[in-house]
Amino acid sequence: MKKKWKILSVLFLLIAVKGCISFLTGGYSDEVYTAFSTSPGYMIDNHIVFLASYRLFRQPEGLRRFPDGGRSKRVFEAVYLVRMKSSGSAEVSVIPGFALSDSDIKYTRCKKYSGRIFLLATEIGGKRYYHINLSSGKSRPVEVDPDESLKGDFMEPGNTISETKTSFRDLFSSGIIPSPLDYSGKRRKQFIRDVVELKGDFYYRSAVIDTLTDLEAGKLLDKMENYENSLKKGKLEYSIYSEDTINYIKKRSGL
Repeated sequence: MKKKWKILSVLFLLIAVKGCISFLTGGYSDEVYTAFSTSPGYMIDNHIVFLASYRLFRQPEGLRRFPDGGRSKRVFEAVYLVRMKSSGSAEVSVIPGFALSDSDIKYTRCKKYSGRIFLLATEIGGKRYYHINLSSGKSRPVEVDPDESLKGDFMEPGNTISETKTSFRDLFSSGIIPSPLDYSGKRRKQFIRDVVELKGDFYYRSAVIDTLTDLEAGKLLDKMENYENSLKKGKLEYSIYSEDTINYIKKRSGL
């Protein structure tokens, strides 16, 4: 019996130590965050065509955030070729072959070349350049920057980066691209609670809101108001930081 209790005591101690180490070192956020960037858009065959870099990740927590904020844990990443029609519908395809290390779209040029049209993009920090064939949707790395690799007259953008960001953001609720909720592994009630408590980023919360009916959206506004009123401190901060989320709820539900 004593031997059995010693074994149980050792097991309990090991579990406790493991828990303490996990608590001290930290892990990653339960909520999944979103980062994306886009190129300018170019009018080609009656479509606005642009590139979009899209990443979903978990934020580091605890000691994982030191000394410089830590490294996030990526759960999905891709570079898309987006073709927007004037009606607002879109064709979206993944471009293979990119080295996706912080692959925000930094520099883009577009030109008709040997009867084919290319978009050219680089990654932030890496100075890696690509030719993207818009006919085949394939990419290949090149060693020199866009101005050197394709000299001559480039096409003028038809849409600014701000406009293509808005167009790509509008696709988040379409089901065409992965949602942060796909990787969160939470129940519906917890998603609602996360919105009320302003957990995650705006894109995480808006993804939850996109799943709600108008009736559920109205109830969510009531829950957020009750939560704010229940706070003993931090009401002003909550009021400020919840404004975008509340406005999005009203916009989506027509309230």
